[in-house]
Amino acid sequence: MTVKCGDFVGERAELYGKILHNYPNTRKEEVDINMKIFNPKKGEKILEIGSGSGLYTTVLANYVTASGEVVATDPSGDQLKTILSGIYKNIRTIQSGAHQLLENKDLSKELGSFDGIWSLGAFHHCMNKSQAFYNFSQLLKPKGRIFICDVFSGSEFARYFDTEVAKYSTTGHEVAYLTEEFFESLCFLFGLSNPKLHHIDYPWSFKTLNEMTQFMCHLHGLSRVPHEHALQSLEQFFEVEQISDRVILHVPLTIFEAYKK
Repeated sequence: MTVKCGDFVGERAELYGKILHNYPNTRKEEVDINMKIFNPKKGEKILEIGSGSGLYTTVLANYVTASGEVVATDPSGDQLKTILSGIYKNIRTIQSGAHQLLENKDLSKELGSFDGIWSLGAFHHCMNKSQAFYNFSQLLKPKGRIFICDVFSGSEFARYFDTEVAKYSTTGHEVAYLTEEFFESLCFLFGLSNPKLHHIDYPWSFKTLNEMTQFMCHLHGLSRVPHEHALQSLEQFFEVEQISDRVILHVPLTIFEAYKK
């Protein structure tokens, strides 16, 4: 999330918005699994890190209801515009990376006010993770929870990013994946509990192989890669399963779970 805002504006931000609109049910099972684990409750105040175009933002807003609030943050103002166009009154957006949260005037006045922090698929972009975790610890209530769902160092998803996305994405993909050991160190340094990890295989559902390939190319901005090569790469790094009239892409991610002491 320390990636420049310019990396996720224009065409890249537009593609993110399109896949949310064109493939509304592709990641439904993933969302259901994650919300069961994170367990947002009515009236809670949730900070979302790397909200993007809002896949999880509106889901969280429905869980916390009008008596709660979701503060959606992202370095890209273009992506946040998708969220702003919604009808939800309990969503507030702030353009900021995770390492810059306390530089925001509003958030700097909200220390110790958040029940939970949620992030999905964005934290590997944050190059100053220590500053980010300091910010998290300041913003969380005592016993508040932090759940970071992301690409795990050494996973096939990480290899896919480093082999394919770094080569062909229109914005590049220079990142730093979390390890279990470093996450534990961050928790120790910034007053959080020993972390718990959930290694999960998420089934993303598509109608055809072509749809799956197009979705992944749009998701990662792979406009320079031939379609056939993109499909071969997905079949190389992921398990692709055909069930009846559906194609399932198995996506391995890890949830890092910790609590403020």
